[in-house]
Amino acid sequence: MIDQEELHREEQFWDSVGDQWISQKTDTELEVNDARPFLSGSSVAFDSMMKQMGDVRGMRVLDYGCGSGWLSTYLAQRGALVEGFDISGRLVELGMRRAKVNGVGENVRLNKMIAEKLEYPDNYFDRVAGISILHHISLEEGGRELHRVLKPEGRAFFIEPLGESAFQNAIRNYVLRVHHGHLRAVDAEHPLTYQDIRTIGSQFAKVGWQEFQLTEMVARLTGDTITRGLGLQAFDRVLLRRFPSLKKYCRLVVIQYEKGRT
Repeated sequence: MIDQEELHREEQFWDSVGDQWISQKTDTELEVNDARPFLSGSSVAFDSMMKQMGDVRGMRVLDYGCGSGWLSTYLAQRGALVEGFDISGRLVELGMRRAKVNGVGENVRLNKMIAEKLEYPDNYFDRVAGISILHHISLEEGGRELHRVLKPEGRAFFIEPLGESAFQNAIRNYVLRVHHGHLRAVDAEHPLTYQDIRTIGSQFAKVGWQEFQLTEMVARLTGDTITRGLGLQAFDRVLLRRFPSLKKYCRLVVIQYEKGRT
């Protein structure tokens, strides 16, 4: 069920972030030349998501929870026709400015709306992509809307924080509470459990996921250039393959939903 109080709180928080960025960021700072500066050390998960998504040229792609619009611009630079939404009108404004600065404004259209009440036609998108957004929404209502707007056999991809570890959740709630210079409420986010992933997946013909960042979770603080140099990404692949029970302690999960034929 949609929590109106929480929606209002989220909108206010992200509008305050948007106000700050609109006033401070220059056009040069809005350029998108590489995804890594936007990923908080999660490039290994992002690379996996983009590989699964494949060639998006000529596809209609939804940037699900577009924020400041860097992913919208990134996808448009690769030939996609991008639409996106966010709860914050100020971030949507910034996202459109970013698209224009990068020369893809004609192929990007962003609007203010919420995941539980999408204003797009049925069977509209070939692909959907979202980063750290599902854990902010009402899963059942959001899942129904996500399924509705995907074309038959369309696919949706998400990078999300995995919420199976009580220790990691405590760190998120009580240590890493500052987001973009603003303090978040303790209960503002709900990292996804496997059950949450399946709840949305019940709407779809196929659902799959892969966990990332066990030892490499320190990339959240150090950046993934350092962890790659230390070999932690490769070490995680070996460790998780040999001891799959450790997957639930990973920091991130990449999720894929596929809509069946209708």
